[in-house]
Amino acid sequence: MSAFTDKVLAGRTAAVTGAGGGLGGAILAQLAAMGANVVALDLHEVALDLQGEHLSLVCDVTRDEAVARAAQVVADRFGRCDVLVNNAAILPKPVPLEATSEQLWGQVLDVNLKGSFLCSRHFGALMLEAGRGSIVNLASIAASAPNAVGVYGVSKAAVLALTRQIAVEWGPRGLRANAVSPGLVRTPMSEPFYADPENHAARTAKVASRRIGVPSDVASVVAFLACDQIGNRVTSCGVRNVERVGPSPPAARLDGVDRLPQLVHRLADHHHAGAVFGQAASDGRADAAAAAGHQRGLPTQELGNR
Repeated sequence: MSAFTDKVLAGRTAAVTGAGGGLGGAILAQLAAMGANVVALDLHEVALDLQGEHLSLVCDVTRDEAVARAAQVVADRFGRCDVLVNNAAILPKPVPLEATSEQLWGQVLDVNLKGSFLCSRHFGALMLEAGRGSIVNLASIAASAPNAVGVYGVSKAAVLALTRQIAVEWGPRGLRANAVSPGLVRTPMSEPFYADPENHAARTAKVASRRIGVPSDVASVVAFLACDQIGNRVTSCGVRNVERVGPSPPAARLDGVDRLPQLVHRLADHHHAGAVFGQAASDGRADAAAAAGHQRGLPTQELGNR
């Protein structure tokens, strides 16, 4: 969390879905450390030991009425929602397409895609009313790298499309939408892939830095996209193959949009083998986004991290 030591989100309210998982917990902690009031959404109540105001809500993101109710609770409690992080996702065991049942296909799309849409619709309504807000969707490099769970990659590719749609439709009304596509990150959901030393070594060898990511790497990028200080500059942007190399980035004050290029390049420098891509929009005008690095040898096995 050293990269964001200032309370740049003080007074803001951030909701994070899938908050009981490895990435969700790290994102919650990062946003809370930056001063935000945080709301944890999960199928089960999440025990929170965080700075500042926080709230845990039980919510099935695949049910419209449940999401609507959660958004109303947040509005009643905090009077606003400034940041939504759609992180909830499920990851089935490896299965070929010909063996993928209609039930499994629907279940994965319900959680990974429909859940992101419903949360964006209801929490986004609070942002539209306020004329500002940031939605950050968690996708995956599986969106563009065929893997052993086809429906997972399909769901994450759709999340990228949803992100672009939100950015284009709601951008003129003050909202931003961006996506983060993690690479290989060690979380409770992906832990089975690292329990076997040989598999762990094989996966590590596929990463240019020879380092498997950790949840805090992803949380730092999400926090960057959530900050109001870059609000009028970055939307419809994707951060792909998040993987930190070396020590954490030096502390940076996010105190002006004029520093956006430096901050983007700083993130790129410290997330080697990744890329920042997409469009950076300012007052309706599109500028070229920064890009840095690439990753070779993408694994064909499951690429999920939660």
